[in-house]
Amino acid sequence: AMMLNGDYDPVEPEASMPDQDDEPTPEEADEYLTMQVLLPRGDGYQRATVAHRKRDADGNPIGIRNNNPILDTRVYEVEFEDGAAVELAANAVANALFDSTDPDGNEFLVFKEILDHKKTDQAVRKEDGWIEREGRAPQRKRTTKGWKLLIQWADGLQTWENLSDIKESYPLDVAEYAAGNQIIAEPAFAWWCPLYLKKRRAILRKLKTRYWRKTHKYGIEIPHTVEEAREIDKRNGNTLWSDAMDKEMSANAVTFKILENMADGRLPDAPKGYKKIRVHMIFDVKLEEGFRRKARLVADGQMLDSPRSMTYASVVSRDTVRIALTLAALNGCDVLVGDVKAAYLNAKPTEKAYFIAGKEFGMHEGKLVVIIRALYGLKGSGAAWAKAMRAHMRGLGFKPCLADKDLWMRVAVDTSKPSVEDESDSSNQDAQLIKHKGTAIVKRLPAGERYYEYTLIHTDDCMVISRR
Repeated sequence: AMMLNGDYDPVEPEASMPDQDDEPTPEEADEYLTMQVLLPRGDGYQRATVAHRKRDADGNPIGIRNNNPILDTRVYEVEFEDGAAVELAANAVANALFDSTDPDGNEFLVFKEILDHKKTDQAVRKEDGWIEREGRAPQRKRTTKGWKLLIQWADGLQTWENLSDIKESYPLDVAEYAAGNQIIAEPAFAWWCPLYLKKRRAILRKLKTRYWRKTHKYGIEIPHTVEEAREIDKRNGNTLWSDAMDKEMSANAVTFKILENMADGRLPDAPKGYKKIRVHMIFDVKLEEGFRRKARLVADGQMLDSPRSMTYASVVSRDTVRIALTLAALNGCDVLVGDVKAAYLNAKPTEKAYFIAGKEFGMHEGKLVVIIRALYGLKGSGAAWAKAMRAHMRGLGFKPCLADKDLWMRVAVDTSKPSVEDESDSSNQDAQLIKHKGTAIVKRLPAGERYYEYTLIHTDDCMVISRR
């Protein structure tokens, strides 16, 4: 159950995953189910959905999961849109998936034709399609707002896409459609279509050949709202997106202070000096974590006017990383990397903001919520986290490097090697300054070889170089 204003530790332990399951993976825990992939069929490719696991005569799922796709023995029933089904091994599903996506998981579609169009109330009217300026000739408004096109893709899929997206990949097809359907005089088309038709040949040489589908990632449908996420779960018969949202809200419990409504049901007054903003959920699929669904609550930070001095946060440079790795190799140090989960929530915000809770807040929907931690999306959250991290590093006895303040270093001891005395600097090498709860403590170092250990910080990602 989701709880807010509770006592949560925002840093969650990493769950370990075995290389191979001891028994066949149950369907409810299967990462490939409901994925959409492009498969060869006839003279082209068609879209198919991974429907369910293939089962043996006793009704048990066939195959065992393995982190290495080559050793994964699971078999699936994959269904085309016309109901026809084929059997595919897990590695064949993985190959089909990666063959039709870019490195970020975005799927490309092959364009066939434009079938229809529609416009919403947001579309600019013809009489409002000009910008009037005193002493200058009127200019057309450059806008594509409010228009959608129904696209027929080569795999048989039909989708409504924003004009702004299709225009970037298939401008000539859109221009010809607008001219043929007598909508070229509409403001969304009039400012660019005539020019594109006139310079057709030159434009053809520069066109992109693929349209990247933004509704799916690694073949998994990506929601854009909380309602969409729950609807996708309902269609797929699971709770993957809902679980991701619950996990995010639990991690964010320390971020908010929820103010109860007044006795008559009205919202309380916002704290003095606080500005109203909006928040929303964003969704993603993490390939490196077994296609785990991820949700993140972010603030619309652009609604606040935050000075640059409150928002700037530096990160370690690439050159520093290369030099540090070279030092590690030369001095026999180990290199460990990791990231801080829900990092920003460990810092206090620099901006004063509140919002009205949405559906993701469950029973608290509609209440006034004050942000008391550095929520993702706020302009100053990065700087607030960097400040908190610097204080933590100093508390551990680290000092920033003069050449790159995101490289932190401190004297350490390799007790497995004999010490090399340096009388000229023994006072600095035998003691270490530690800060604990605001109190400075001098810690004596044990006998052994002195060396520097380093921590490199890039926002919430850390690299530690040490012999221990």
